[in-house]
Amino acid sequence: MKLIRIILITVLFSVLFQSCAPTYMPNVLSNPDLRQSGDITISGYYGSAGVDIKTSFAVSNHVGILLGGNFDHSDGDVSHSHGFFEVGGGYFDKKTPHFSWAVYGGVGTGNYNTTIRIRAPYADGIYKTQYEVVRYFLQPSATYHSQIGEIGLACRMDALHVSGTQDIGPAHCLDHTFPMIEPSLNIKVGKGNWRIALQGGFSIHLANESLHYLPGIIAMGVQLKLNAKPKK
Repeated sequence: MKLIRIILITVLFSVLFQSCAPTYMPNVLSNPDLRQSGDITISGYYGSAGVDIKTSFAVSNHVGILLGGNFDHSDGDVSHSHGFFEVGGGYFDKKTPHFSWAVYGGVGTGNYNTTIRIRAPYADGIYKTQYEVVRYFLQPSATYHSQIGEIGLACRMDALHVSGTQDIGPAHCLDHTFPMIEPSLNIKVGKGNWRIALQGGFSIHLANESLHYLPGIIAMGVQLKLNAKPKK
């Protein structure tokens, strides 16, 4: 009977650990809306993957660079923290006053750490996961512009390399590259330099290898857009 109780408790907390310890949390897709040389955007979001800070700069009328960071931290019996940084660049074009498109590519890297403290008969302990993630991405997007804001679609296509360990449920090491598709809908509302921004999307992995991750992307934030070049 004691052995059965130990097995049942171990299985229960293995399920809990898997549900609370994602190996990968997809962050907000960069959607800078660069349209001409000198454009600068600074965005802040809060959502399913924590806090996202993003900035972009148009070095010419068609070439832009991207920088971003994603962070999260929580304490308790289930503690999680991660930090993720990415850089990229690409091509954008304004086809008409109301329509623009862009293609960006880049790379990001970060660490995801989770600790679960179990307090139960026959199963007290501390269990951890520690993963390093490297993500290479290519992201096309299209945006419609109006006087009150923008609405657009983007799709981030990733090669996501995950390596690390977990010591419960059962203990194992992971070292694998996952192809991912992450489409999103982006809505921004406002006038002048400021926008209220909302993003929703999905994260889908296409490999046969199992990956425990958040399948959705939802975040809300603000964006500031400026132009570094003085008007003539």
